[in-house]
Amino acid sequence: MPNPTAWSNGVAPPIVRALADADWMRVNLDSEVIEPGEIEPTALLECKNRSQYQSDEWGGDEDNIPDEPAIQSLWGMAVTGYKVAYLAALVGGNDLRWYRLERDEELLAHIVEHAATWWRTHVIEGVE
Repeated sequence: MPNPTAWSNGVAPPIVRALADADWMRVNLDSEVIEPGEIEPTALLECKNRSQYQSDEWGGDEDNIPDEPAIQSLWGMAVTGYKVAYLAALVGGNDLRWYRLERDEELLAHIVEHAATWWRTHVIEGVE
């Protein structure tokens, strides 16, 4: 039987993580990062491909990450426990921009609380 985690045709298998005590908290990671000096992944990586028309949204530093990928990365940190997320954005097909986002416990608490309320209301209770 083939190994389901092995690469096939040069394409990496999906990386799906979930919390054991809250399995509704799941994330699909684009990749994980092994930082210099480490042997295991220590951060997550989210990759985005954006139009040149969105160039202004992707500023030159970590304070200028658009909200959607920042929240997606924070959610990934909440699920995985990583302290850092890296975002790579290819803007306009030829402008690669890198960002490093640190874990923010206060913001994570708000995101998780909002998601938990949504899950209970719409999935558990069935409210539309």
